[in-house]
Amino acid sequence: MCSSISRFGEFRADRGTPLNGFSVRSQSGSLGSYEHCDGPCWRPGAMREAALGLTRGDATLLAQALDEASNDPGRQVCLCEHVIEAHAALWAEDLCTECHISLGLALALSTFRRHQADVDAPAHGKPLLIAPVPGESHFIGASLAYTMLTQAGRAVSYEFPRSNGELAALLDAQPFSGLVLISSGVFPRQHRTGQILETVETARRHGPAPFRILLYGKLAGCEKAAARQVGADGACASALQLDGLLLDSATPKRRQLH
Repeated sequence: MCSSISRFGEFRADRGTPLNGFSVRSQSGSLGSYEHCDGPCWRPGAMREAALGLTRGDATLLAQALDEASNDPGRQVCLCEHVIEAHAALWAEDLCTECHISLGLALALSTFRRHQADVDAPAHGKPLLIAPVPGESHFIGASLAYTMLTQAGRAVSYEFPRSNGELAALLDAQPFSGLVLISSGVFPRQHRTGQILETVETARRHGPAPFRILLYGKLAGCEKAAARQVGADGACASALQLDGLLLDSATPKRRQLH
């Protein structure tokens, strides 16, 4: 049993089936709680403090927590996801602007990259493409998705297309096995559902058959039918669920395009 207590959280055991040293208790649409003898049950307010620091240009708390999880990519990704989500609460309470959030997420991304755990799983199969939805400014999720899918042994590439046309060109140039679209981890952006649907339909036309498409972001945590709404094969709010969704969607549906 772990008994150490850090400034960022308390380590304790809990129920659940261990996954890479911690348990996951979550539905596919929401962030999970990761609580096992090697996983943190973060004290109340810790994520909020870390997010507030990031919006003010201070990554000290996030860097400390990432260092404490330096041997476990999954814990690091989980921690970042909760800190990202905490930005939404700060915005709702008028403690920061959207500009502060963008700056905070950029700092979180650079901090994650500096303190990122090594991932040494051998890659196999045709590569997946990870790409933010064109026009999406919150793209730290691309690095988190890359980390978890690489950890799962998948070959992965990520790009940043500025338009559906650029995405189509990427898919025409290389036969990817699937696409993980990244939307904001802070805001659900329901008003962009139609835009995401157009992006998915573009990918269907230019990707090979079969071609799996997943959506990763806050929208999946707010809309249970997010995948169906945008024509994807699956959707999730946590990168730790991506590999399982890819297995579940091994026989993807193909939309009828008009």
